[in-house]
Amino acid sequence: MQLTFRIQVMPQKKKKSSIPFLENTYFLVALIIAGAFVAGFIVSHNIPDTNLRDIVPAFFQSQPGLPEDETIGGYIQSQTADLDGDKNLELIVISFSHTDEYGLSKVHFSIFKKDGRMWQKIFEKELEGLTLRDDAGSLSEYGKNYHSFQLKDVTGDGKPDVFLKMRAEGSGRFFGVFIFDTPSKTRVREIFGKGPIAHGQAGIEGERIWLMEPLYQPDDPNCCPSSWKKTWWEYEGGFFVVVKTLIRNDYDTLLQISYTAIKATNTPKPTLQSISEDELILSSARDYVKLHSTPETKFSVRITKKVGKYALVQVIPEDNIEGAAVIVEKVGNRWIAQDMGTAFPEWEARVPELFR
Repeated sequence: MQLTFRIQVMPQKKKKSSIPFLENTYFLVALIIAGAFVAGFIVSHNIPDTNLRDIVPAFFQSQPGLPEDETIGGYIQSQTADLDGDKNLELIVISFSHTDEYGLSKVHFSIFKKDGRMWQKIFEKELEGLTLRDDAGSLSEYGKNYHSFQLKDVTGDGKPDVFLKMRAEGSGRFFGVFIFDTPSKTRVREIFGKGPIAHGQAGIEGERIWLMEPLYQPDDPNCCPSSWKKTWWEYEGGFFVVVKTLIRNDYDTLLQISYTAIKATNTPKPTLQSISEDELILSSARDYVKLHSTPETKFSVRITKKVGKYALVQVIPEDNIEGAAVIVEKVGNRWIAQDMGTAFPEWEARVPELFR
């Protein structure tokens, strides 16, 4: 049975009522809340205190002026922040839908703006790939799915962005990571989304976001991947680009470091080792081949020739199968690999020196 309460706290100025027991509105509110606790309908969601009296996250809608929504079963988290820089607070809400026939709920992310005494929804998105299950039969389980909710400027526009990490249903401890940006009063956009991911971790380091993902070998059980990949992203030119990837196994042995994007700065950023231009080219070629081949494919790469902002890289499989070649082109501050394929005549005409 679904119960929905709608409570609005009236101003403190007392008004004589014709019904004696309604004279004290606060007493009535306290009585209803106490009764709901006894009935087991209000549960804890591990929600941090926002120090705002008008933001009361709970199973029922206690926020004055928050619109009714038949698809929403309850709220996991709500918080306020000035996301668009207009010096007015927006309401950020994470909610879950009513359960389906399998006992699963979907996760929704919404942003509201205050219009007088009412909240107007300006953005809503279902977090793709994330579902929640209430195995205990009470809404308190949903609070455990809330992992990380941070407000941090990762785009460099001086306004906070929303970094959200949510656990999802699944035997592999699945979770998803999402970042939302509000460039204007009427525009909200998702600028990063990854998930569902099993057995991973994610976070923010300075202006970078990072994600740890498992790399399964053929004999690895689902619980215990033997290799990991950690990737760092930076926001540049309107989107996130990969600036560093680290792959390692259980013995903490470094298998590969690749930089697929390096931002141009006057002062070089410190790194563990000097990354040469050739290493950047080869790294881009490796990443391209891995993306377009099966996980068990083993190969090596070598630079055949470099001409200006172009490099011809030979791909040599270890199984003696005929190799291939990719073109790596410098675009801005990045080296981007692409297959020649049927476009070989066009490349030969475009950069003839590369094939002589």
